[in-house]
Amino acid sequence: MLNQYFRKFPSRDYKRGDLVIRALDPVDKVFFLEKGLVRQYALTAAGEELTVHIFRSGAYFPLMLILSGTPNSYQFVAETEVNLREIPTEEMVQFLHRNPAFTFELLQKYAAGLNGLSVRLEKVMAAKSEARVNEIIYYLGQKFGVNNEGKIVLPDIFTHKIIASLGGLSRETVSRQIEKLVRKGTVGYYKRKLVIKEMDVLKDSSETEANEFLPE
Repeated sequence: MLNQYFRKFPSRDYKRGDLVIRALDPVDKVFFLEKGLVRQYALTAAGEELTVHIFRSGAYFPLMLILSGTPNSYQFVAETEVNLREIPTEEMVQFLHRNPAFTFELLQKYAAGLNGLSVRLEKVMAAKSEARVNEIIYYLGQKFGVNNEGKIVLPDIFTHKIIASLGGLSRETVSRQIEKLVRKGTVGYYKRKLVIKEMDVLKDSSETEANEFLPE
C-alpha cells in the first residue's frame, strides 16, 4: 500500500557518495528507496564511522526518528546509484493515522528488525575480532549477496572500511582476517567484489569462535 502511495510523489536520483541526509539536519521528509543502497552511520568523537544500518530497495527512512521525535544525529549516504521518492513528514504522519492496519503491520516489521539487530549485535560484540569479521561477512552474504553458481557475491560497497564500521573494528584488523579467509579458500575476490565461497564454513567458524567468549 505504502509503496503505491509514495509513487505519487516526485523522485530524485543520487550518485554514489552523495549525502541524502546530513547529521543535525531537520527531518522534514520521509524517503522511499526505489533503487540502490543507502547507509546510515554515526561519527565517533575520533571521527570514525559506525555503520548503523544499510537500507535496501523498498525501505523507508528515517521513519523511526520521525515516529520517536528524535533529532537526527546520523549521516545517510548513497552507497550506489540511488532513486528516492520524497514525502513531507506531516503528510506521512497523517497517512499513518488514516491507515491503522498498515501502521500496525509496519510496527511489526520494525519490531522484527530490532530483534534481528539485537541478535546480531550480541553475536558480534561477544566475539573476539576474528569471529566478528566472520559473523559480519556471513550476515552480509545473507542480506545482500547474490548467488552465482554456488558462490555468494557481495556488492562492491562492502570494503574493508565498511565491514570494520559494522563491527567497531579497525580496518587493519578486518584486512588481516580477510587475508586469512582468502588463504583458507573461504572467501575470495572477483572484480573488487568480495566472494563467499563457503558460507557454511564461515558460519561455523564464526559461531565456534564466538561461543568461546560467551559468558557461561
